[in-house]
Amino acid sequence: MSIIAITIDSATPSTKYLSALKKYSGLGFTEFKNKIQNNNYLAETDGDDPNKLQEPKSLIDDLTKSGASVKIYDSDPYAEG
Repeated sequence: MSIIAITIDSATPSTKYLSALKKYSGLGFTEFKNKIQNNNYLAETDGDDPNKLQEPKSLIDDLTKSGASVKIYDSDPYAEG
């Protein structure tokens, strides 16, 4: 099973990023701020299920429109899964 996860590359999270994140999760602003500052994953999904990829794609789109630098991680380094 392949896991897709994202982080934001930022030392100081913008409120624009936090608003986009809040839209996709029930976490509070402080939790998001800590995750961004600690470079923790903000969202994860099953990379093998095309139906589950739409929500993180929408989140990535919203974050990049807000000016965030998003990093995408795939647990399947050879894209074989």
